[in-house]
Amino acid sequence: MNIGIIGAGRMGKALCAIWVQHHQLMLSYGRDQHRLQVTARELGPGVSVGTPAQAAQFGDVIVLTVRWPACARRACTGWPYGRKIIVKYNHSH
Repeated sequence: MNIGIIGAGRMGKALCAIWVQHHQLMLSYGRDQHRLQVTARELGPGVSVGTPAQAAQFGDVIVLTVRWPACARRACTGWPYGRKIIVKYNHSH
């Protein structure tokens, strides 16, 4: 199964580390693009990097792990939703 993860913070990276053994993943929406590339390499060959829209297109399941609702709205602009499962792991302070 392909999983697109929008949000490359602690939760996004933790889920990648668990799921990479059984699924193909695309990680996106990191504050530092270079660090995001390094993280993907560290997690293994089953993890690629893309934009939020690319991760949404890639994933059979889309996982939102961005912290603030405004970030989630911005990350989701222009998504090709189609018939996808969307899982939201976020919270606000």
